[in-house]
Amino acid sequence: MEYGYLKSIDGQVMNMSLLFTRYSECDVVVDPLDSTENLDILLGKLEEKDTVIIYDLVPLVIGMNNLEKTVRLFKEMSIRLIVIDSEIDTAKEEHCHFYDNLTCYINSRRQAHSLVNKSILRKRKEQGLVNGRPVVDDEVVAKINYLRQAKKMKYREIAEACQVSIGTVCKYLERGS
Repeated sequence: MEYGYLKSIDGQVMNMSLLFTRYSECDVVVDPLDSTENLDILLGKLEEKDTVIIYDLVPLVIGMNNLEKTVRLFKEMSIRLIVIDSEIDTAKEEHCHFYDNLTCYINSRRQAHSLVNKSILRKRKEQGLVNGRPVVDDEVVAKINYLRQAKKMKYREIAEACQVSIGTVCKYLERGS
């Protein structure tokens, strides 16, 4: 079975005519630019050796995790991928390693991202900056509990008095600490 997958912007389907002029027999699936709901449904319907046709790689690269999952599925199920604008066809000899190359790229990008994050965290630590969420010290926690139990203050009043968020007040009162 052949499936076409396209994106739409403000209700206008991008590259529909280009897809239909070359692959008029395929079932077309369309998602808004900010969604992959129909892609997820399509991925669930795919059977071994089906074909997915896209105009460019943009629809698959919404998120690196989605791309990785999709590439893994396509490779495992021997899905033929045709990318019209790049003239990629995984059934052709010159593109037979496309999934492996893309997986390698995804892994390299993940490692690079991890190294950059570690470098940033290390620099912040060297500068004496604290990473993560701010810590509420024990005195503030005690004050939150005191104002609620002894003074019967409302959560909003406690938050203002302790200069913390209402969520923080809720968290420490629900914990009972």
